[in-house]
Order: sequence, then C-alpha cells, then structure tokens
Amino acid sequence: MASLESIPTTIDDIIQRANEVKVCQDHFKLITTSLARLRNELNDAVKLSDQIHSKQDLTQILKAIHEIVTSCSQNENNLNGMTYNDLKSVLFRLQFRLIEHEANTKDDYQLRAEILSNAY
Repeated sequence: MASLESIPTTIDDIIQRANEVKVCQDHFKLITTSLARLRNELNDAVKLSDQIHSKQDLTQILKAIHEIVTSCSQNENNLNGMTYNDLKSVLFRLQFRLIEHEANTKDDYQLRAEILSNAY
C-alpha cells in the first residue's frame, strides 16, 4: 500500500469488500463514498506525489479501514471484542479523517470549508 500507484487499487479493494459487509452498512456507505471521491481525485497523481506526508496519512487511514472491513467481513457477529457502538465510533472517526484529508489537499479555502461543512 506504500506506492502511489497501488493506492487506487487498494481503495477499489476496500470499496468492494466494504459493500459486502452487512453490519453498519450506513456508516460503510459514507466511507465508500468518500473513498470513491478520493480515488477519482488520485487521477491527478502529481499533486499527491508532491505531498509525502499527505500520502503517509492516507496510507494509514486506508490500512485502518482495511482492517475494520476485514474484521467485519470475517465475522459479523464477533467484531474482535468491539461493541456495535465502538464500531460506529471508529467508522465515524475514519470517515472524518478521510474528509479532513480531502480538505487538506485543496488549495482553495472556500472549497475546504465546503467539504468540511458537507461532512456534518
């Protein structure tokens, strides 16, 4: 997941697997929507390749989402000791980190404000 070229592939894999998860579907839908928007923006790879810190942050977010999706896919009844409310909380935080990442990649202040406002 470290290379820039593999990020869109990783996002596609996460989206596909998240769509199969039955628990917290509404929350996973928010995450997959953000991931799809992010994947489309990655077509402008030059912008992200100039931001190594941003790429590292995105990689960490994707790893966390991948772990949650994998955990939920393998056993939806036992979420590795997590309660349903814990899972919802983690998904909300990951969703917000995706939104923050998206906003931080924009140069236009108004666009940043709009992205963050729409998240709420």
